[in-house]
Amino acid sequence: MTMTTPDIDVFTLLDPSAAPTSLLTLQGYVDATGKTERTVRRWLAAGELPGAELRDGAWMIPADAVRRVGGSAEVARIGGDSQVTAPVSLTSLLDEQPALLPLDVAARLLGTSEYSIKSNRDMFDVRRIGRGLVVPQRVVRELAGL
Repeated sequence: MTMTTPDIDVFTLLDPSAAPTSLLTLQGYVDATGKTERTVRRWLAAGELPGAELRDGAWMIPADAVRRVGGSAEVARIGGDSQVTAPVSLTSLLDEQPALLPLDVAARLLGTSEYSIKSNRDMFDVRRIGRGLVVPQRVVRELAGL
């Protein structure tokens, strides 16, 4: 008798708010936010909508996607007409993150590549959890001078 274990997302266990959100098509996101299709396509091309993926030639965008551009976030209220633009600091972004950051998140927050972090595992205190690599949030704060 062979027992199989289900694939468990360690980051969802560490931070239940990180559970996957529903995905919208490009047109669904346009309809929900009130932005033009051209604007959203430009954001997608620039990689400004985190979590957006191109699947079988069609964009799938998280319903709660927040546009990220140079240290600020533009929040579009779903179902509303008003738009809110709020400045975001690294401190406030880190306050919303779990204690152990996935490698890709740590790289984006520090403005470096995943390769650089992997190459300097000791400096970044990189740890393996399951099949993924993580960086402690305290290391990111120290390196950013926070």
